[in-house]
Amino acid sequence: MESHSALVHGVGLGLPSTHNEDLQESWENILDCVKTVSDSVRIAAGVLATLEVKPDRMRAALDPFLLATDIADHLVRKGVPFRETHHILGPRRRSGQVHL
Repeated sequence: MESHSALVHGVGLGLPSTHNEDLQESWENILDCVKTVSDSVRIAAGVLATLEVKPDRMRAALDPFLLATDIADHLVRKGVPFRETHHILGPRRRSGQVHL
């Protein structure tokens, strides 16, 4: 959706202030983008209107190992080379000790 709206915006910025026949070749693409963005907004509105958040089920589905990349990134920010984070996190993951 973002790329389609960006395309419409970009075409609009490049338009001359007077009539230009170049726009005639872009018109079909612009209409396609507008329809795609419009459909996407309608779908997103429907999803959000019917969305039922279940925090307990979300919490139960969490797995601490999902955070391994975040922990690796944290270690990199602390100065540990990324290639070494695997060797640091691997044994902790196997023992269930992956916590930041």
